[in-house]
Amino acid sequence: MALLKTEELEPGMVLEREVVNLDGQILFASGATLNDRQISILKSWGVDRVQIEGGQSRDLPLDQQFSESVLEEAGRTVDFLFQHTDPKHPIIQDLRHICLKRKATKLQRHAEEPYDDDAS
Repeated sequence: MALLKTEELEPGMVLEREVVNLDGQILFASGATLNDRQISILKSWGVDRVQIEGGQSRDLPLDQQFSESVLEEAGRTVDFLFQHTDPKHPIIQDLRHICLKRKATKLQRHAEEPYDDDAS
């Protein structure tokens, strides 16, 4: 399974999971083989990422990018933001993943900034 950005898709790739729009309508079924037209449709619907059969995600898993403490803190914030959503919905899962990565990146950058105790 590979989670790929829509821009990284190529004709002939096969969807591992169905792709749905914000209304829950199925755009493409699981197992569909993508062609140029279908990739264009995904982009026009604003689909950011899809699950593709085989291969590996081009991004490292979050636990390999960030420390456990950073991920825990980011997770608490993101969990609060997504508390009233359906965690099983593919779009919500993608949004949560994006938010978690962005929050963890910000927390990590903040932790790496030098502390200046002479600052006024």
